[in-house]
Amino acid sequence: LRSLSLRTFTPGHTGCQKVAIGVVTVTHDGTAYLSTSIGLCKLDSDRRELLPIPGTRTHSTLMAARDGSVWFATPNPRGKFPVPVRYDPSTGKVTDYPRNELPGEPQTGGYITAFLEDKAGDIWYGTFGKGLFRLNPQSGKYRLYASSTDTATGIKTNVVRQICEDSSG
Repeated sequence: LRSLSLRTFTPGHTGCQKVAIGVVTVTHDGTAYLSTSIGLCKLDSDRRELLPIPGTRTHSTLMAARDGSVWFATPNPRGKFPVPVRYDPSTGKVTDYPRNELPGEPQTGGYITAFLEDKAGDIWYGTFGKGLFRLNPQSGKYRLYASSTDTATGIKTNVVRQICEDSSG
């Protein structure tokens, strides 16, 4: 993308807009989504344009899920820490998954650094300082894995930069 010249299309606006691009993810159908300074954008490669997704503000982490949706992090509506957000391209719906502070949750840090969708469809996300979270998107329930809550989980630090699923799930 460094050598690709792009235009940004925003309904109701004219002229060029400078946009900083952070992270790119590609869904199973080949559609590219980008984390940008103006929010989540879809890349229209035929027209060489970025199409902003209304109502999104993104951070530096994106994940394309098996169902074609895109997960990203955004500031929590309650303001304490970032929360995961799901964008469904088939409906245009943006769903955030706000949460209350969990028992044993570290008080500092918290920006989301990594996502993983496991075989069961749960969304795991790592943070810088709060540990590892598992979200069931259907129920909206969370589980926290942090060094301060359960040393048996194998979490030695609350800084999680990458998540990988092993063969046993």
